[in-house]
Amino acid sequence: MLRKIGVFAFKGCELLQSVTLPAGISDELYLSIFEGCDSLQFICTRNGSLKFKNDGDYYTFDNFKAEVGEEFYFEGLATSAIHDQAREQCIPFSYLAIDEKGNYYRVGQWEITLPDADGS
Repeated sequence: MLRKIGVFAFKGCELLQSVTLPAGISDELYLSIFEGCDSLQFICTRNGSLKFKNDGDYYTFDNFKAEVGEEFYFEGLATSAIHDQAREQCIPFSYLAIDEKGNYYRVGQWEITLPDADGS
């Protein structure tokens, strides 16, 4: 089972459109693993505690959002840390749920948080 993803794992993968990260993956990943992935449309996370972090001043959420564009979104459970992060960073979020067999499925519900008028 995949547990860790190396630094810059997907760097420069210009044709990468989506990534689904399994439940066993590390709880924190640097955003820089997606540097240069300007075709990335969404990241689905199945680990409820998974969060992304800035790579110092080198690669931040602002850099990431500028590269992936306005149509990018995160996908995960309503109770996930990535849901909170999507809200904090004003990144659209698509909800997942788990059925009685443990399978993930899309709920068809979205959340979009807009920044305050002062940019915060």
